[in-house]
Amino acid sequence: MAKNARKLASRPAAPDRTRLEFVIVAWDDHFDLQGAWVADDEIPEECSIILTGGWLIQENDERIVIARDTDFSDERWGGVMVILKPTVRKVWKIGFLKY
Repeated sequence: MAKNARKLASRPAAPDRTRLEFVIVAWDDHFDLQGAWVADDEIPEECSIILTGGWLIQENDERIVIARDTDFSDERWGGVMVILKPTVRKVWKIGFLKY
């Protein structure tokens, strides 16, 4: 399978762009320890809590996919973020945009 074909196959199904839902997701992000050697007392005990907002593209049992931007003229997404469900603390459904 060609590289681009794999990309297209893994792309989330497009929602109805005439009715987009805006969400904010609070989720746990791991700390980047920069690949360096660390001592036990240097490992953080808590994760960073991240807030990410955008247009809901897809939600299933495994992940939430949101996009920061959408281009109505050529039906493309920008700033796509995939958040794994086990890391999600809370989802606020802000509202719909009817275009």
